Order: sequence, then structure tokens, then C-alpha cells
Amino acid sequence: SGQGRGVFGVSGVCDSAWPTSEENGDGDGLPFWNPGFTLPEGAEHNSHRRSPYIRDEALWGAAGEENRGDLLCFLLCSVDHLLPLLRPGSPHRQVRAYSVEQDDRREIPLQKAVFSPTIWAYNRHAQTIICLAVSSLEFLFDHPIEFERERVPSFDAMANNTQKIHWASMAHHRTETTQSPRPVIVIVHGFGDNRFHPYVQRICRSCLHSGWRPVVWSYWRFDFGEHRDLESVLYFIQRRNPMAPLLAVAYSAGGHLLLKYLQAMGKKTPLVAAISCSGCFDLPYTIENIKRNENVSYRLYLDQQAEVCARRHMANDNRIDKELFSKFLDEEHDCERIYDMTLFSLPTYSYKNETLHESYPSYQFKRQTADHYANQASKFMDNVQITTLVLHAQDDPIVSGDHIDWEQAEANRFIITMRTRRGGHVAWYEGLLPFGETWCDRVCCRFISGVLEAHSQTNFIVDVVRRMQKLEGRQEDSKTIMTSAAEGGSGPSAIARICSASDVRGW
Repeated sequence: SGQGRGVFGVSGVCDSAWPTSEENGDGDGLPFWNPGFTLPEGAEHNSHRRSPYIRDEALWGAAGEENRGDLLCFLLCSVDHLLPLLRPGSPHRQVRAYSVEQDDRREIPLQKAVFSPTIWAYNRHAQTIICLAVSSLEFLFDHPIEFERERVPSFDAMANNTQKIHWASMAHHRTETTQSPRPVIVIVHGFGDNRFHPYVQRICRSCLHSGWRPVVWSYWRFDFGEHRDLESVLYFIQRRNPMAPLLAVAYSAGGHLLLKYLQAMGKKTPLVAAISCSGCFDLPYTIENIKRNENVSYRLYLDQQAEVCARRHMANDNRIDKELFSKFLDEEHDCERIYDMTLFSLPTYSYKNETLHESYPSYQFKRQTADHYANQASKFMDNVQITTLVLHAQDDPIVSGDHIDWEQAEANRFIITMRTRRGGHVAWYEGLLPFGETWCDRVCCRFISGVLEAHSQTNFIVDVVRRMQKLEGRQEDSKTIMTSAAEGGSGPSAIARICSASDVRGW
């Protein structure tokens, strides 16, 4: 895979989905990070080398003649992947990604970030469906994670609407929810999921083992362009924990909510950093991709989850006619129509165009809600202004990697992108059996650790400067300091690569 470079992905597994040399890739499973990498002098470019064993279609699920030889393809693929791992010194497992808050780069090492899929689950459907089902057995009889619910006023609190957050803790060991300096990791689940989903429980467990405080935001609003609920939740947590750094990890459709929030808030967010795992940044494109998928079970599951989301919204929103809404859900079962009719029936929703509603008083599919669909997160990646890690698998059967403009994302110095050839959707299972920590969990925790290490150094430097200014009698208002820093002054933001609200509190 080239000399002297780290490897994030699997070598020689999926062909046509991987970029060519013009797209800054080498065709052998290497990831991208921000800024784009260049080949070392003398290194061989391998984009022209393709595995003769692998087709672009999924190994399982194809029909007719395309389904022949799948077992042979699987065995050859396994050997093709395992042989390089047995060769001494190859592949290189040390990888360094860059978190760029200022012109100088802060290195956050992600060591041994090699993704080696479960030996019998290379296929994207096996990773997404079969491994998920098997991994659920891990939490069937053992419930190590307990949750404590807390209500947070929504942005539309005048209608008595509230959001729910659930603080995770190990059994018989309650997590502090207020006035603690320990880092808080806000977890945003995917489309129709909840805090009991295996990937949510796994990341909670990993965070607790690391000494952090995970809290799951159990959102109910069926509007994936509305970021003000997340804004209310984050500021509520920040007020209760003013000295704790905040980070967010979002999955699937939750990634769209997180990205819309980051794009709207810019630098004004209390978050130190954010992570998106298999994030859906364009909802209409993702639905079309699922409809085109050869596996019809994804479409059926999407319709079911859409109904779950709509009923969850109906149960929590005090502004809507619940009886009329329930009748509509009993009659409609298509995901797109459920989502669009839900938006149309709401008093307010993200990017609502009152003129269109007045022009077309009776409901027409996607007519009155056109502006909502025109403002997807994928179009505004350059508006993200805090360190953000984007994890994505090229073979994701639900959220295709094609819906993201990777060149635009990588042009943003605050975004780090990591892509693997395999991994499925919110999967990345490893080992003989898909139990325990996944590759995604491991990378997230190492990234968070690197950010917190830099944050700790920032706190130390800011504390030194604060003490010096106190000794010199130059006490200034924190807002004035932050403003002067933004204008090129000498405040904490000018010297910090990663800086949050907790760094300057009490300045």
C-alpha cells in the first residue's frame, strides 16, 4: 500500500467504489484526511492494481449468473486480505490525522487503526444485518449499562415541549450529572433508534471505561433539519457542567442533525469536537439509494423506522392534533410520504416557506416542503468550524458515500475524513465473533482521547496566562478577550489549537 504510510482500511476488497489517483486516493484502501495526503517520494502508486477476485456487486444478494462463485470469491478475498497482514512489517499501522484549529497543525495520533472485518462477514450486508443481529446477543442477558433520564426544555418550550437525555452509567455506579470536570460525550442515535441499540450501548460502555460521562440525546422531533433542539440540550449540559469539555458522537441520520447544528453555530458551539459515524448528510439521496438497493429488507426497515419516528413525534409534540395524526399514520406506510406529510402538518419546521404553503393550501407531495429538502447538510460542509471527524464505509448499503462531496469536505481544514473499503452501515465489526468493541468504537475513543489531551494542554496554557495576568493586575472581561483573539489579539483562542468555553470560564 505504499511505503511509510499508515493504513486505515482493508486492502484489495472493494474496487470501483474507491477513488482514482485524480481523487487523491491510491486504490488500496488508504483513507483521506484533511488536508489531502501526497505520496512519499519514490513510493509506488497502486491505483491501477485491482484484485482479480472481487466484483463491484455485493458477494451475497446478487441474482442469476452474478451469484455464481460467491463462495470462491469469499475465500479468495479472505486469503487476499490475510496474506499482507502476515507479512512482517506490513502494513504500517501507525496513522496520524490532523486537527487544524490554527494554521499550525496539532497531531492527534490514531494508532493501530487497521480495520480487519470479521472473517466471515466481509460483505456489506453481512456487516450491517447479520453481525448486528449476532452482536445483539451480547446485551440480551447482560445489561451493564443503566440510564438516568433528565428532561431538557425544547426551543419551543412555550408549548410545554421537552427533550429527553439519558445519562449512562455502569450498574451500581451512578454517573455525576452536574458540576463535574469529567468530559461529557453527547451521543446522537440514528433513524428511529434509541438508547438500547447495540451501537449506543457499546460506545457508552467504551466511554465509561475511559472515565468519561456519556449521555444519550433521545430526540423525538421528526425533522432532520431542525438543529435548535440539539442547541438547547448542549447549552443545558454546559450550564450544569461549566468546567467539563463537551464532545458529540452521532450515528446515521443523527449525523445530519449534528452537521446542521455545527453549520448553523460555527464557532459559537460549546462543543470541543464532533464525530459522525456513517452519517446521512442528504436525506432524499439516501432514501433513493435504499430504494435502488438489491436487498429489499432495507426499504421495509426504513418504512418501519419512519413510522416509529412519526409516532414518537406525535407522542411528544403538544402542538399537533394527535387524533388526526394517528389516523394519517394508520393509512400511510411509505417512508418518504410519512416524513413529508409530517412536515406539512407541523406548525413550524426547518426552512418552512410560508409563500409556498399559501400558494398550495392543499397538500402536494414535496411541493410545499421543497425548501426543506433543498437545505441538506451535504451542501454546506465548508460551514463547519470545529474539529470534526467523519467516519464512513465505501460499501455502506444504506448511506452511500457518493452522497458526500468529499473534495468539499476535505477542503475544510476543520474536517478529518476517514473512509474504509468495507464496514457496512454503523458496523465495522472485527474478530471471529462480532462482540465487544468495534473498529468504529476504537477509533472514536482514540480520537476523543487525542482531542482531550490537546484540550488539557490548552487548559494548562490558558491557566498559566490567566495567573500571569492576575499577577500583573490586567484582569479583562472574557468576552473582550475572545473578541480580541478573533481579531488577532492575545486571548486564549489565539494560543489554543482546541479551545472550548470551559477554558476561559472565570478568566
